[in-house]
Amino acid sequence: MLISKIIHTPRQIGAPSQFLFWGLLLSVLGLFFSSNYLKLGSLFLMGLYIFLPVKKIRRYRGERLEFYLLLPCVIGIFFAWKNHLADAVRDILFFLIPYIYFLAGKRFFKQGGNIRALIFGYSKIYCVIFLLLLCFFWYEMGFIGVLEIRDFVSPGSFLLVYCIVLLYEKRKSWQNLLHNPWFIAVHAVFLAQFSRTYVIILAAFFFLSGKKIVDGKIMWRAIAFFFIAALIAGAFGLYDLIGETLHKAISELHFNDDWTQEDMGTSYRAYEIFAAFNEFKNYPFINKILGGGFGALVHLDFSVVLGGGEYSEIPWMHNGYFYILIKSGLIGMLCYLTFLVKIFRRAKHCVDTSGRVMILGSIAGLLLSNMVICGIFSNESVFSYIVLGYFSSFLATKKTGSH
Repeated sequence: MLISKIIHTPRQIGAPSQFLFWGLLLSVLGLFFSSNYLKLGSLFLMGLYIFLPVKKIRRYRGERLEFYLLLPCVIGIFFAWKNHLADAVRDILFFLIPYIYFLAGKRFFKQGGNIRALIFGYSKIYCVIFLLLLCFFWYEMGFIGVLEIRDFVSPGSFLLVYCIVLLYEKRKSWQNLLHNPWFIAVHAVFLAQFSRTYVIILAAFFFLSGKKIVDGKIMWRAIAFFFIAALIAGAFGLYDLIGETLHKAISELHFNDDWTQEDMGTSYRAYEIFAAFNEFKNYPFINKILGGGFGALVHLDFSVVLGGGEYSEIPWMHNGYFYILIKSGLIGMLCYLTFLVKIFRRAKHCVDTSGRVMILGSIAGLLLSNMVICGIFSNESVFSYIVLGYFSSFLATKKTGSH
C-alpha cells in the first residue's frame, strides 16, 4: 500500500512523463546496485533523454554550460590510445556522469518537472529501499551488516541532504517539523549511512541557507537532535566504531616524504595524493596540460590490496582533483572549475531562495566531496547535477523571458 501510494503516478513525484519517471528511476536504481566500474544506468539515461521531446526554449550564449563538462571527456581521449582499454573505458564512464546528469536536469525542467516533488518523491523511494536492505543485511550478517549497506545505497546521500534542507524550509516551529511523517525517517536513514563527508556537506547547506530558510531556533534544535542520535548510538555500543572512524580520518591527513608500507596502510588516502602528485610532477609539459589520458595509472612504491586484488598501480583516486589532473590535465581542471564558477555567479540571479541555496550548496558539496571521495564523478553526486541542470535551464529561461 505504501509503495503504491509513492509511485501511484509519476506526476506525484514531479515527473512530467512516464518515460522521464521510469528513466530516472531505473537509472538511479541501476547505479544503486552497480559497481564503481559499471555506469550502464548513466548510458541508458543518456539514450533516453536523446529521444524525449522537449519544450521550445530560446537559448542564449551562457546556457550551454554542459560544454565545460564534455570538453574534459574529449581531452581525455587524446592519449587514451597509450593505455589499457578497460581502464580507459572506465574513466570515460566516470567522466560522463556529470555531463549526462546535468543534461538530465535540463531536460527535466524543459518538460515541466517539479524539482521539489522529485526530491521528496525519490527520498521516499530511497528510504524504503534503504530500510529493506538494512533488514536483509541485519538478518544475514547481524549488526555488522549495517556497515556493509553503505556501498549499495550511496547515491542517496546528496538526495537526502536536499530533502532535509527542504523539510526545514520556512518552518517556524519544531512541532511543525515533527508533524511531517518523513522527518524522522529521512534523518534516521541519513545518519545510518555513517558518512563523515555528507554530515559536513549538510552543515554547509545550513550555513549557506542562514535564516532565509532555516529559523535559528530550529537549527539549534536540529543540532540537539543529532546529539541525541549520538547518545542512542552510544547505547548500542557504537562509540568505539565512531572513535575508530574519526581516528582513521585524522590519520589520513598524515603526510610523509619518506613512506613505508605500514604508513601507507594507515594513511592510504594521503599516500594516494603523494603518489599522484609525484606522477603528475614527472609528466612532460604537454601531459601536464592535457593529462595522461583515460586509462592513465598512478605508480605506487608499494603494492596495495584493493577489492581483493593486489596492485602496484592505481587507476583512480579518492581525491578527485588529482584524478582530473592525471586524466585530463590542467585544462580539464580549468573546465570543471569554470563550470562551477559560472553556476555560482548565476546563482545570485535566482529569486527562488531555496533554489539559490540548492545551487550554492551543491557547488560547496561537490568541492568538499571531491577532496575525499572523488565527488565530481561519484555516484553520490548524480542528484546534484540534476539539480544544477534544472536551475541552469530555469535561470536561462528567466533571462531570455521564455515561458
